[in-house]
Amino acid sequence: MPQTISLFMQLLAFSADRRNEYLKREKIIFSEFKGDFVKHKIMIDTLMKEFNLKDNYEEPSRSYHF
Repeated sequence: MPQTISLFMQLLAFSADRRNEYLKREKIIFSEFKGDFVKHKIMIDTLMKEFNLKDNYEEPSRSYHF
């Protein structure tokens, strides 16, 4: 959920035309690759790079220092 909020905050900085273009293309990806999660992720990542969007989701660190 936090990554979705971050994405929408980034999209709000775009012009309406650029934001709508991203959302239109994202919708196409969701409809074409809804059963293929690997391909779906690759396509969304590529789209985000094309639009210079940052995926602010980070895996939690697995190294613990005591």
